[in-house]
Amino acid sequence: MKLTKSLLCLALFLSLCSVALAQKPTKPALKAAETITSGNLREFLSFIASDALQGRDTPSPGLDSAAEFMGFFLRRWGFEPGGGDQTFYQKIPLTRTILDDEKSTLKLGDQVIAPGTGFALISESGLGEVSAEALMLRVSTAKPVDTDLTGKILVVIGQRREFDPIAYARRNGAVGLVRLATGTQDSWLQFQQQIIARFRGFSRGMRPDTGERKFPAAELSPDAAAKLLEGAPTTQDTPTPLGKSLSLSVLGQVETAKTQNVVAIWPGTDPTLKAEYVALGAHYDHVGVRTGGTGDQIFNGADDDGSGTVSLLAMCEALARNKVKLKRSLIFVWHCGEEKGLWGSEFFTNKPTVPIDKIIAQLNIDMVGRSKQAGDANPRNANLSGPNGIYVIGSRKLSTQLGDLVDGVNGSFLKIEFDYRYDDPSDPNRFYFRSDHYNYARKGIPIAFWFDGVHEDYHRASDEVSKIDFIKIEKIARTVFITASVLADAPTRPKVDKPIE
Repeated sequence: MKLTKSLLCLALFLSLCSVALAQKPTKPALKAAETITSGNLREFLSFIASDALQGRDTPSPGLDSAAEFMGFFLRRWGFEPGGGDQTFYQKIPLTRTILDDEKSTLKLGDQVIAPGTGFALISESGLGEVSAEALMLRVSTAKPVDTDLTGKILVVIGQRREFDPIAYARRNGAVGLVRLATGTQDSWLQFQQQIIARFRGFSRGMRPDTGERKFPAAELSPDAAAKLLEGAPTTQDTPTPLGKSLSLSVLGQVETAKTQNVVAIWPGTDPTLKAEYVALGAHYDHVGVRTGGTGDQIFNGADDDGSGTVSLLAMCEALARNKVKLKRSLIFVWHCGEEKGLWGSEFFTNKPTVPIDKIIAQLNIDMVGRSKQAGDANPRNANLSGPNGIYVIGSRKLSTQLGDLVDGVNGSFLKIEFDYRYDDPSDPNRFYFRSDHYNYARKGIPIAFWFDGVHEDYHRASDEVSKIDFIKIEKIARTVFITASVLADAPTRPKVDKPIE
């Protein structure tokens, strides 16, 4: 009996030692991390966030130039292409439906609803003509459960941030969707004019091509919505018959384009573990060029997410120049279209270029280049992290072990001040759902997300290289690099012990 207890104690001791050792990087990795410097980061970002790239919209020639820039260095450094067809570029087909607002029609029973004042086409609408019974769904605080909508037109009022009504309607068999506007008729009309002015260019309605274009969708104005809701149920939060029929005809034409994720692989050396991957990600797109107004028109996105883009690039250079050997492989994915709705990460995780179940964790860097300075009283910088601080989001959402490892590495390395406030489920910002890591988490892959916080230049033309704290990026990039190296050399992958949200 005493011998058995002794053996158990020894096993526990060795297990604890194993965990501790798993958080210690190798000397070659530490040496390589030192070659990630503020100077290199500045050189990379000076191009990525330059006016020449015109804000890196998705799609755009500027974004393509950024991809070619990264591909040049990745080839030079000897990385394996991970995008498909022996290239670094995972091509993503895009489509946009050019909607003909004037020729499209909507009827409530036999009553014709006037275009422009009574209804507007939703930019995500497909083409087609449908006439069917209407079912109404009131979206409240509860996430709607799947319900058979076969052959029906779904009428939706209300919204939730992570609820996609069109995806919900299509998934459950609906043939079309009508969204009900809220507010006043005047404010709705004014907003529609702004939408028309803003999206008159090439990107209006552009999205990844799913091959499913025949799904008409429109929005009823507040006045027209009030007529539709006369006598309708007011409390149900499941699809409920309205007792009315709708006819929607959406006309137009379809144009196509392409964009790309940039994907590179640093192969592992262990005969078995090299088949597994630690994924590192950032989005290299931004929001392009604004039209109208005066002053600077180019949204350079130096922090969002030029800072994450060049962090990954500097890590790749460090790996190559120091010939770092890791047991598992690293896969670097620069996602496009994050600003459009996480397009690139959704495409990659649905059509991965490596087996998705072999990705053991994903480390996401989105905005790590700004710091709140002492004495800064600007209320728009109230939640900006300081020079030695960063928000870490989601590291324990799926895996306690990953969270412990992330903390352990930082505690034994640069000791950056990690702030976990945005892991609070009641936080209204819901940042966990708003960057590319979320699409990996949806697949059950443990994630960790580094983020400096919203600041005065967020999504503004003033997000410029001149305002970047390169010493801070250096610290974060080195920390994420070492975290990835420890994960790559760990004896086991992080255990998923939490439910997927």
